[in-house]
Amino acid sequence: MPRYRVAGRRVANAIIHVNSYYTILRLIEWELANPKLSLEERVQIGLAHIEFQWLFYSRWGNGSSTVPNDH
Repeated sequence: MPRYRVAGRRVANAIIHVNSYYTILRLIEWELANPKLSLEERVQIGLAHIEFQWLFYSRWGNGSSTVPNDH
């Protein structure tokens, strides 16, 4: 049964990560929709958005696991 618990934790972690990702993206989009932002602020938010996506995808793309193997 330990394998099922590990798999369950991995699925739960994946769901949390994806939900966090979409929440942060929605916040960025909401902030960029603010008409009072200056061009400099928009550029800073855009760069932060790109960096966030790079960090998110680099973590998921390199084969790392958020839950250690319990073997």
